[in-house]
Amino acid sequence: MLVDYEHDDQTKTNPEVEAAERLLDEVRKYLVALKLRLSITIGEGDNYDMLLDSGEKKGKLPEGDFSIRVWPVTIREQRGQT
Repeated sequence: MLVDYEHDDQTKTNPEVEAAERLLDEVRKYLVALKLRLSITIGEGDNYDMLLDSGEKKGKLPEGDFSIRVWPVTIREQRGQT
């Protein structure tokens, strides 16, 4: 048996979750605007040196408590470029 949907105007929202989602969106937009580049050089032995640099400094860092982690993505040798 089907029942008609009744919209509930009392949608429960969590202000902390909404604030975290807004901050996440601001940080994401900030990182995209930086136009990050990764430079890799051959280091000692089997090691490589990596430098993550910003092509442009646009906008200001969003205010809030957050951290950012980055790590290299491994690709197959056939897909590599020099």
